[in-house]
Amino acid sequence: MLSFADQTVTFEYRTRNTKAQQAEAETFQLHLDQLRAIELKGIWGATIIMHPRQLSTFEHVPGARRQEIVFKVKRKHRQQAAALVSQLQRALSDRGGVDVSRLPFQLPDANLGITEIKGVVYLDEAYLVLEVRSGVTGGTKKKQQVIKVEPGALEEVQFNRGTFRDQLYLKPKKRDLLRAMPGMYKNKEALKLRIPKRYRAEAEHLVDEIRRLRKT
Repeated sequence: MLSFADQTVTFEYRTRNTKAQQAEAETFQLHLDQLRAIELKGIWGATIIMHPRQLSTFEHVPGARRQEIVFKVKRKHRQQAAALVSQLQRALSDRGGVDVSRLPFQLPDANLGITEIKGVVYLDEAYLVLEVRSGVTGGTKKKQQVIKVEPGALEEVQFNRGTFRDQLYLKPKKRDLLRAMPGMYKNKEALKLRIPKRYRAEAEHLVDEIRRLRKT
């Protein structure tokens, strides 16, 4: 069981020995300052992944890896897991220690079905970074480019929930960002990045971070 209160993450767990006997419940507590990042993955169920600042943080926790600890969450509890991850990410952000996840995206076809555009979007210090891969649909050769945008150069940032996929809406003040994108985006007014629904919590947090940086 996972919980978060007073800047501390608490999880209770039980282990089984080789005879399948269940041990007494144990408790492990982790202060927020010990976390570097937290993310939520999964479609049907959910997986919570915590990344520590120091590799020795989880060394005494059974089943944990040095660089991360992974919690499997049942499908019926996915909504609660998403809420907990969002709460932790906001708390990390308030303390200036957030590491926003790299979110995969796909752009709607902007070249009559000829060009396929995919990539990842994330924050790197004071920049919004888009790593873009583009090429002929179905082809093996892909052109890669990295585009960095200052949050202050964005006029509007929105996150729109959808039935099958979500959308990250980025409207720049100038068209430089649109001209830099592959495909026929120079005549568009904004980028509409399609984000898989399983990254909804991370995407909403990314939007909050972009808006916060725009105000500074």
